[in-house]
Amino acid sequence: MLDKIRVGEITESQLWSPVIAKFKLNISSEELSNKYVEMHVDETHKYRLANLELLNFLKEFKKAKKFRLAAFSNTNPLKAAGMKVTGLLEVFDHLIFSHDWIS
Repeated sequence: MLDKIRVGEITESQLWSPVIAKFKLNISSEELSNKYVEMHVDETHKYRLANLELLNFLKEFKKAKKFRLAAFSNTNPLKAAGMKVTGLLEVFDHLIFSHDWIS
């Protein structure tokens, strides 16, 4: 299912509905998505998953306005939301995610 959400073939609701049903959870798909994003943000901070040295380097490029930066990723929309919340994507002028392109 994560492969399908990664390329935009299913929605977040379609991803979570079977999980909610199987485990009889009293939570909406939207709430479960938000929890997933929160978990990703917490893990990024706790385990220092971001390459801060590289991000600082890229910020200097952006300040110099010598380059326009784009990020290309095949991550799913939930992880992309987590990256946005943590500020990891703010350095980029353009964000291109596989889940935004439906084939």
